[in-house]
Amino acid sequence: MPLAAPAADQAGASTVMAPTSDVTPAMPADFKTSDLGLREVLLTWSAPAAATLKFRIERAPSDAGPFELVSTVPADKKAYRDTGLKDSTGYFYRMIAVVDTGATSLPTRVQESMTAPPPEPPPAVRATAPASRALCVAWTASPAEGVTSYIIERAIAADGPYVKVGETERTEFQEGGTQKTDLRDSTPYFYRITALNRVGAVGPPSKPAAVTTLPPPAPVRGLLARSAEVRCVPLTWSASPENDVVRYDVYRRDAASTNFTLLASVKGREKTGHLDGGRDPGALGDQCAYEYRVRAINAVTAEARTVHRSRPSPAACPPPSPVWKPRPGNPGKSRSSGHSPRMKRWWAMKSSASRPSPRRPTRSAKSVVGLP
Repeated sequence: MPLAAPAADQAGASTVMAPTSDVTPAMPADFKTSDLGLREVLLTWSAPAAATLKFRIERAPSDAGPFELVSTVPADKKAYRDTGLKDSTGYFYRMIAVVDTGATSLPTRVQESMTAPPPEPPPAVRATAPASRALCVAWTASPAEGVTSYIIERAIAADGPYVKVGETERTEFQEGGTQKTDLRDSTPYFYRITALNRVGAVGPPSKPAAVTTLPPPAPVRGLLARSAEVRCVPLTWSASPENDVVRYDVYRRDAASTNFTLLASVKGREKTGHLDGGRDPGALGDQCAYEYRVRAINAVTAEARTVHRSRPSPAACPPPSPVWKPRPGNPGKSRSSGHSPRMKRWWAMKSSASRPSPRRPTRSAKSVVGLP
């Protein structure tokens, strides 16, 4: 520490004066603060020329104070990052040099900094329905700094309530398209997007984008049920024009039933037929009338609406038993009284089988079962 200049006494001898008071250190030079940081402020300064030991950093909510200590750092560090601040908030900083004796400099000029607001929402959001029970949302990236991801929310009304359905780092999001989705056919939905930055700040949501899911498959066309077959009913229909159809569900009911029952599932869009009864001759009852429905089912199990109903006429009652007569000139062989081969099969089955004729319940696509 500097000493006072020597002084001569009356005898002419010089004496050493006591030390002077502590020397005031120089204040930090080139003190600056960053602006619009993400919940942080960066403070910088120049390295001191003197042997100053530490700098004290103080912060206040206004330039008039009150100032509180934020941190004390080595003078040669030249930078300090103040974190954990609030969005869109003004902060005021000053620095004070401190030496090891405890002497301090005057405070620097107060520097103001404003933290950044939460990220802006995407300026444009679009929603489309690319497939059955599937929706795709795309948007333009937020212009805000430090955006790391986007939160996707969905509602069934423009004014909500909205529910979070996903989060992504991309600018596109797709949901649904599976059997487990909670999306429904022909239903309007609304989406909005919120940006999230690297410090966890969540901005306001975008304007909602509206979209409606696709309808279920179209009704099956051209349904025909052929009557007058032997204990069976052949069913045919036109193939669905929709490529995502994966099967057809066949329903049936008899005259005594009010409800249709699932009879069979025919897999494949191009497979457009079913033989009720299993074979020809089949296992259906004699002189029984049936009604049929067929519905197209797509990959997410969306069902077609009620089909057009065909109403074939029931066949007449079975003819009398065929009479076998000997052939002229060949008494060992016989000929029938003119019945068709199909009718002969029916009578052969009738006489050889003592089992009762089973009946099955039915659903969808109307038609009446034919008789022999």
